[in-house]
Amino acid sequence: MPADKGTGDLPMALPGVGVSLRSGTESDLPALVAIEQLCFLPPWPPESFLRDLRNPSAYVLVAEQAGKIIGYLCCWLIGDEAHILKVAVHPNRRRLG
Repeated sequence: MPADKGTGDLPMALPGVGVSLRSGTESDLPALVAIEQLCFLPPWPPESFLRDLRNPSAYVLVAEQAGKIIGYLCCWLIGDEAHILKVAVHPNRRRLG
């Protein structure tokens, strides 16, 4: 996601849980698709993630732990409203605090 999207203080670490948040990039696509396939039936195709990664009104945030993507959030900001499209966490990283 380009820096001009107004992501503020990203990347950001979440104290005590070892998770950091950052803007997603096209290089994250394989990990996003892998988590998507574990979490949703039917899963979004890769093209849907690419659309949001390239859309100036869309935001893709990824959650990382120990350098590995463990989740993501996809949303659109339109005017003063946010529309959450997807939230996913790898099944092995759920309910851990």
